Amino acid sequence: GFYRPSDLAWVTLRDIQFVGACNPPTDPGRNPLSHRLLRWAPVLLVDFPAFDSLVQIYTTALRGVLRPYPTFRPHVQGLTTAMVEFFVQSQRRFTAEMHPHYIYSPRELTRWSRAIGEALQTHDLHSAFALPLDFLVRLAVHEGLRLFQDRLVEEESRQWTDATIDEVFLRHFPNVTANTLQRPLLFSNFLTKEYTSVDREELRMHVKAKLRVFSEEEMDVQLVVFDSVLDHIVRINRTLQQP
Repeated sequence: GFYRPSDLAWVTLRDIQFVGACNPPTDPGRNPLSHRLLRWAPVLLVDFPAFDSLVQIYTTALRGVLRPYPTFRPHVQGLTTAMVEFFVQSQRRFTAEMHPHYIYSPRELTRWSRAIGEALQTHDLHSAFALPLDFLVRLAVHEGLRLFQDRLVEEESRQWTDATIDEVFLRHFPNVTANTLQRPLLFSNFLTKEYTSVDREELRMHVKAKLRVFSEEEMDVQLVVFDSVLDHIVRINRTLQQP
């Protein structure tokens, strides 16, 4: 029981069950539960959903995301299967033993689905009807790379991610050619109000124009806008726009 703060009266509790949730002790930063606690508290392991369960769960989620876009509705199953397959391959390839932040859970699939939906919402429904399948595949691959590739440390790992995600999506979308996924994959709303694929040189000219204004009004600096700068700019912009 406990003492009630208002009048310090003792309150007795009976037939109370305490339910808690925790990650396994093998995860970084976790500690094993003591045997003194476990002798009184039964432990139930609820593992991550299997492949088929993940496909069923996120097929339902993506069906809701793509409902306003008739041209994309028939491709929900292929999109979901490709996303889950790539997620499982990345989860098996990169483990916390390699680097502590290599932790993969179905949250990545939730973030991935939500990112696709938020990007499509920037397009009005009239223009969205004209969006081709290539746009959806290119958008999905781009958002997947931002979630899975940007956390990787070694260049070899990033190259594996590039090759694997292309292979998986091209296999599940046979009508899409490899040119659709040609790098660089840059998405931004700098040039238009829609979050869409942008050409690197057009983006470079836009950034240079903004820097010219900054140099004239704030600080006279001459910055070189090379490719890596553009890559980081669109990544930072994507992160800042997330809810």
